[in-house]
Amino acid sequence: MRCANELKGTTEKTRTTTDFGTELDAYIRRSNYLDDSTFAGSFKDLRIYDGSFGEDQVQKAFEESQIDIRLNEIKNILVYQIPTLLLMI
Repeated sequence: MRCANELKGTTEKTRTTTDFGTELDAYIRRSNYLDDSTFAGSFKDLRIYDGSFGEDQVQKAFEESQIDIRLNEIKNILVYQIPTLLLMI
């Protein structure tokens, strides 16, 4: 598991998603266990892959996500902030 591109831990994969059957309900921000609290944070970049990554693949995915985040920030400036500034002039 990684957080902010820092390795927090690893575990051996012993099961696949198909091992849980075809009636699997999976949620983002919520657990299937009733006693668990709902996730109260936010996601800046969430990606779901169909397998595990090696260190090189993790690094590449992290670098790509940083580019995507920056491009979205630039898009936000161009689409929302610059027209507003022009209207104020």
